[in-house]
Amino acid sequence: MKRIKICKSKYKVISNPLNSYRFSLPSCFAAAIVALIIGAAIGIGLIVGQVLDGGWKSLRYGIVYILILAGPFLFMGLQQILWIRDVKKIITNGEQVDGKIIKYHKTASNNRTTIYVMFNYHFEQVCEIGVGRKKPEKALASPYCKVFIFDEKIFVKDFELRKKGDPEIEFLERHIKHMSSDYL
Repeated sequence: MKRIKICKSKYKVISNPLNSYRFSLPSCFAAAIVALIIGAAIGIGLIVGQVLDGGWKSLRYGIVYILILAGPFLFMGLQQILWIRDVKKIITNGEQVDGKIIKYHKTASNNRTTIYVMFNYHFEQVCEIGVGRKKPEKALASPYCKVFIFDEKIFVKDFELRKKGDPEIEFLERHIKHMSSDYL
C-alpha cells in the first residue's frame, strides 16, 4: 500500500470572521454595518455631549476620549469590509478544489477548535483553520468542503452542517505532527 506525502500549505489562510463553520456574505456585511453604526453613534453622542457641556473649545480635549471609545468599533467595521472584499475576490476569481477535514484539535485552555483540511492543488496539501468552539463531528454532516485558492490565499467554505438525528462523522486517527515529513 503506497502512502501519500502531504505537505503543509504555503498559502495564507483567510479565516471566517464569524468564527464558525457557517459562512454567508450577508451576515458578514451585517456585522460590519452594526460595528460602524455603533462606532458612529458613540462618536456622535460624545461629540454632542462635549459641545453641549463645554462648547466647541472643549471639544479638542474630548476628542481623545471619543477616539478611544468609538475608534475600536469603527476600526472593526472597516476591517470587516476589507476582509469581505478579499473573500469575494478569492471566491469569484479563485480556483475551487475539493477539501476534506482529516483531523481536528481542540485546546482546553481557550476552548477553541482548529481543523486540518486536506486538498489537492498541484499536490496534496493541508491547511489549518480556526472554527470556533464546536467539534466538527457535532456540527458537520460530512467532512467535505470547498477550498478556494487565489493570489496565494486560501478560503475554505461550504461545510455541510449536521441536522438533528444525522450520524456523527469520523476522522483519521493518525496525528500530523510535522506536516512536511509525515505520511498518511
